[in-house]
Amino acid sequence: MIKIVVASNEPDLRALIEIILKSSGYHCLFVENFQEVVTLLQNSSIDLLLFRATLVDNGRELVAIEPELQKIGVIWLVTKRYGVDEERVHLEFIDRYLWIPISPEELIDAVRDVLSKYGHSEPSEATAFRRKYRLK
Repeated sequence: MIKIVVASNEPDLRALIEIILKSSGYHCLFVENFQEVVTLLQNSSIDLLLFRATLVDNGRELVAIEPELQKIGVIWLVTKRYGVDEERVHLEFIDRYLWIPISPEELIDAVRDVLSKYGHSEPSEATAFRRKYRLK
């Protein structure tokens, strides 16, 4: 089973991501702070990390755990309102940037693309969801 971790201190964002990913057949684990991410990376196998930019000041904290992050897919959840942009926080181990607010299609496409980059196929429920709603 694919293990996706969503790291965000925003309950509404976590709920939205959970609804979208769960309805697409993905199973997620949710954490609320940077330390929980570090602990999970050290103690369990993760396939994909969706990381909310507001959990760290500017991404430099992530460099300390970069070796672990290079082994998994990383999607960086950012908002222009927060003042973070892809050019300013470009880290090699980030596979994809998603701007908040997120559309279901963008999220599913990003998750599918990043997981496939690391050799994971999507669950059959995700394929059925995309067919039902005529998504790519």
